[in-house]
Amino acid sequence: MFISIFFSTMFCTTIKPFIVLWVGNDYILSNITVFLFTSVLFSQCISTTIKSLISATGKFKETKRIVVLASLSNLILSIILVRKYQIAGVLFATAISEIFITMPLNAKYIYNNVLNVSQLSYYLKLLYSIMSTIILIILNKIIIKVFSITFANYINWALSAIILSIIDLIIIFTTMYILFKPFKNLIARFRRLKRW
Repeated sequence: MFISIFFSTMFCTTIKPFIVLWVGNDYILSNITVFLFTSVLFSQCISTTIKSLISATGKFKETKRIVVLASLSNLILSIILVRKYQIAGVLFATAISEIFITMPLNAKYIYNNVLNVSQLSYYLKLLYSIMSTIILIILNKIIIKVFSITFANYINWALSAIILSIIDLIIIFTTMYILFKPFKNLIARFRRLKRW
């Protein structure tokens, strides 16, 4: 969760000015393309834990159908959408197959057949991650506007990204520490290791 929220937020906030610095104003990403890129990044990050569990338990054969279904849906949607919407169409197809096929079906299998617990905790954490990412992106945009943060050159971009990342890290860390006991226990373990 921590990684998916942080990287998705920072990517969505800083990618457009970076592209402008890199290739100039000739190629500016639309807001919908940035949103789709962010959605794909978020879904890939958030599903890493489930995919790691599949690898660790060797459940490749059992989840093979999910991979095939997601790949086929991604391919079909990409072919349909790419002509009209170009890269945005491909990103949309990838996001749809990941968010509505790979993530829920893999989570259902792992929670029902490996962990043997309710999927409710997974979807609550997913909801928290989505809401946190949206709120932080909005907050970053407000900070950029209110404090007139600019991305005029690479140094400016890097400094602005560092400032925003520090703010985001503090907020994510604080909320997760308050809301999630496993995260709080993890921090406590690190503190005990430091004392040694």
